[in-house]
Amino acid sequence: MKDLILEILFTIKGIGAASGLLYTNNTVHIISDNSNYLYSYTLTDHALQKRPLLEAPVMENIAKKDKADFEAISQKENRFYIFGSGSTLKRTSLATTDLSSEKAIVLNVTPLYQQLQKDFQVEQADFNIEGALPYAGSWWLFNRGNGPQQQNGVFIVNTDFTEGTAFYPITLPKINNVATGFTDAILHEGLIYFMAAAEDVASNYLDGEVKGTLVGCLDPQDKSVLWTKTISNHHKFEGLTYYESTPNHISFLLCEDSDDDTGETKVYKLSIQR
Repeated sequence: MKDLILEILFTIKGIGAASGLLYTNNTVHIISDNSNYLYSYTLTDHALQKRPLLEAPVMENIAKKDKADFEAISQKENRFYIFGSGSTLKRTSLATTDLSSEKAIVLNVTPLYQQLQKDFQVEQADFNIEGALPYAGSWWLFNRGNGPQQQNGVFIVNTDFTEGTAFYPITLPKINNVATGFTDAILHEGLIYFMAAAEDVASNYLDGEVKGTLVGCLDPQDKSVLWTKTISNHHKFEGLTYYESTPNHISFLLCEDSDDDTGETKVYKLSIQR
């Protein structure tokens, strides 16, 4: 079994409810599920910038019933793609931007999300996109199985986000006898690394008691889970991005959604033995 080292790397003031992150060029880009901003934190000078993802009013600390619920961030070429979870009809925005743009381009992906639910028998109560990545000429959207039917899996979607072509169910282990659901996934060196969290509630909307988070690796060729390991029995990690490698370890950055109003984000470093 893989040996893991988990440590807090730094804390960023001014960002709450972190739900995803992306590391590029010595900068950590973070999204929050209760904010309409993309945050960029430069590691060299500890400067924090934010860019609006939606038209005015651009807000932070948005009420649960009103938020866009941005849960997944990924990069293709020089553009960032930031996905709403789709867990309610208000959460169906896809924002794309590059760092030279002052405004994001926003797509309404309600038709896509509805088609995925209809064609692949995933009810609205079980639909919850928490990870996204481009792969082999398509987009892979990772559904978090925290609804009543616990439908963890990956939707395969075309590059203009108009149609989904497949859904592959993925079986994940439990933590403390509670089902886990995808919270993020990334592609690195031909493999998909993912995280999945356990909350003691069968809902894609309500928060439950956190029972922990695991990390795992998936083969994109046959969709098989190669290995998993629990990294915490107390934390709900929701963001995963590649950080650095050594001959013996590969390291990722994680962010945590603590479901509180502290207004700060802890960024962790997770090192995995090769």
